[in-house]
Amino acid sequence: MSKVAIITGAGRGIGRAVAERLAADGWVVALAARTAAELHATADQITANGGVALAIPTDVTDAAAVRELVERATAELGVPTALVNIAGALGPFGQFHDLDLAQLRPMVDAIWWGTLHTCHAVLPGLIERGGGSIVNIAGYGAADPSPRLAAYGAIKAALVRFTESLAAETKRAKIRANVIGPGLVITRLSTEIASTAEATRFADGMVKMANTKGVPASEAAELVAFLLSDESAPLTGRFLTVHDDYRALAAQAAQINTGNAYTLRRLTQSTF
Repeated sequence: MSKVAIITGAGRGIGRAVAERLAADGWVVALAARTAAELHATADQITANGGVALAIPTDVTDAAAVRELVERATAELGVPTALVNIAGALGPFGQFHDLDLAQLRPMVDAIWWGTLHTCHAVLPGLIERGGGSIVNIAGYGAADPSPRLAAYGAIKAALVRFTESLAAETKRAKIRANVIGPGLVITRLSTEIASTAEATRFADGMVKMANTKGVPASEAAELVAFLLSDESAPLTGRFLTVHDDYRALAAQAAQINTGNAYTLRRLTQSTF
C-alpha cells in the first residue's frame, strides 16, 4: 500500500523541499498551494525524478476547498497517511499598537485556520485507516517573545499547543502529531518581509535574513521525513527544531513522552 502525504505550501520554499524529499523517499504526494504555476512546477520536478505527485491548487483558508483537496487526493492517490502543514504567512512587522489589525487577518487565516481546516478534513480518514502522522510548522516566535511580530509569535505558539493537544486526543487512534521549527530558512516570503522599511529600521535577528546564509530548506525537509518515518515512533506531541539532535531523541522516545521535554509548559509547579 502506498504512503500518501498531503503537503500544503508545496509550491516553493520549505514546502517544495518537503515534497521533493518525501517523494524521493517513496511517498506519493498531493501538493497544495494557491499559486498553480509554482505547484505544477514542483509536481513536474518530482515526476521527472521518478516520483508520483498530484498538484491540487488550494487556498487552505477556505474550508470547502480543503475538503475538496482531501477528497480528490483520496480518490486519485488513496487514503492519506500523513499531512504536512507548511502553508502560512509572515508579518506584518511592527509594534503591535501601530499596526492596522486588518493586516493581521491573512496571517491568522493562513497559519491558524489553514492548519485547522486541513487537520479537520484529514483526521477522519486517518482514524478510519487506523493511524497516521501530522506535522505542523511553528518556528520563530513559538517559544520565545517576538517583539514587532507579537501576533505572529502568538499564533505560532498556539499552533504548538494545538498540536500537543491533538496528539493527546488522537493517541489511541494511533495518530502522531508533532510540530517543527525549521530554523532561519531564507525564502522569498521571509526576504520580502525583512526588506520592509519597518524591518530595516528595527534590526534584529529577523530583519537580517536577507543578508544571512540561513538554514537550508532541506534541513527542515529532513526533520519532516524523520517525523513521518518509523524511526521516530513513538514520538508524538513534541516541538522539535532542526537544531535538535532529534535522531538521538528517538531512542529516548518513551521517556520523553512521559515528561514535558520539547513542549510548551510552565517551569513552576502547577496548582490546577
